[in-house]
Amino acid sequence: MHSASSWKHPEVTAVFDVDPSAAAVTRNRLLPRLAAEDVLIAAPHLLFPGLGRLPQRGKAYSWAPVAFSEQWVEK
Repeated sequence: MHSASSWKHPEVTAVFDVDPSAAAVTRNRLLPRLAAEDVLIAAPHLLFPGLGRLPQRGKAYSWAPVAFSEQWVEK
């Protein structure tokens, strides 16, 4: 993910996408899976802590960052 808008508009590509068409297709296929499986995502380009999940609400996704703590707490 290059920015927070990547999950709001996965069809929009960035100059950093080597193959923009493939990048858009990949995001459109991957986002539903990440949301459905509740995968913890490391997104270093996003604000601290850069770890979170992508809950799906209708057709939209939102970023749900983990709560930062000095101690790991199981979900």
